[in-house]
Amino acid sequence: MRRKSREINIFNLSMMDVISGAMGAFLIIMIVLARYYNSDPGNKENVEAIKAELQSVQARLKEIESSFRRAGIESSDITRAVSEAGREVKKAESDLDKLREQLDQAEQEIERLKEQQKSLLQRRAFAVSVNWACPGADIDLYLWDTQKGVDGSLPEPMDPRREQNSKWAGDLRAEWDDGPPEMWIVTSSVAQTQYKVYVKLLNADAIGSCQVVTNVLHAKSGRRYVSTLSAANPWQYVSRVVQTTTDDGADFTIEDPSAADVAAEKSAINTAGG
Repeated sequence: MRRKSREINIFNLSMMDVISGAMGAFLIIMIVLARYYNSDPGNKENVEAIKAELQSVQARLKEIESSFRRAGIESSDITRAVSEAGREVKKAESDLDKLREQLDQAEQEIERLKEQQKSLLQRRAFAVSVNWACPGADIDLYLWDTQKGVDGSLPEPMDPRREQNSKWAGDLRAEWDDGPPEMWIVTSSVAQTQYKVYVKLLNADAIGSCQVVTNVLHAKSGRRYVSTLSAANPWQYVSRVVQTTTDDGADFTIEDPSAADVAAEKSAINTAGG
C-alpha cells in the first residue's frame, strides 16, 4: 500500500507569532529612532516621552528573545538582529540623556541672555548741558546720583566752592577753558537711580552775577532751565532726574525740585560749610 506523502511545514503558528512579534518590534524601533534622528525635540517633555518609548521597546525586545528561547528557535540571524536592535535602543537612550543635558544648559543660557538683555534695555543715556554768556565766568556742572560703588559709597556731595567730576568711569565730561558750553553725559544709567543736577558759579565774587541755561535731555524728551547765579546765590539745585524702569526698557522722569527739597539742600550745604 502506497504511503501518503506528508508535507513538512516548519513554519507553524507558534513560530509565525514569534516572527511577527519581532517584525513588529523592528517597526517600533524604526519609528522611534526616525523620530529621534530626524527631529529636534523642542523641550524636555518631548525628550522624556521619547525615552519612555525606547524603554518600552527595550522591554518588548526582551519578551521576543524569551519567546525565541521558549519556541526553541536558534536562528542566528534573528537573534543577531534583535540584539542589534537592543543596542541601538540603548544608544538612543544615551543620546537622549545627552540631549536632555544640552537642553538644560541651553535653557540656563537663554535665561542668562534674557537677564542680560533686560539689563541692557534698562541702561540708557541722558545728557545735561549748560551755556552762559558771561565773559570770565567759571561755571561748573555737577551731577550727583544715588548709585553706590562696589565699596557701598555714594558720590561725594555737591561742593559749591570747587569743580567736581563724576565718580563713574562711564560718564563723559566736555568742557572748555575759554568758556561755554559744558556737557555731562551719563552713558549707562542704572535702574531706579535718582540724579540731582547742580550748576555753580565758582568765581561769583569776581563776576557779580551770571545767567546760566541748563538743558536736560534724553531720547524722548527734555527740559530747559534758566538760573541766575551771583555772590548771594552762587549755586542752584536745578533739576531732579529719575530713571524709571519698565519691561520695555528704561525711561526718565525730569522734575523740578520742590521748595522743600531746595531748602533741605541749602541747609545741608550750609551745615557742611558751603
